[in-house]
Amino acid sequence: MLSLVLMYTVKMMHFNFYNLADLINNQKAAFYQSSLLVINVS
Repeated sequence: MLSLVLMYTVKMMHFNFYNLADLINNQKAAFYQSSLLVINVS
């Protein structure tokens, strides 16, 4: 029973970690696009 809970916790941590990585990548991409836009405008 304990090992099952442990496995579930590790799974959720991995899931959250990958979601966080995706979020960071998306924000980086958005920042990159907006900076390109600023460079083009100026």
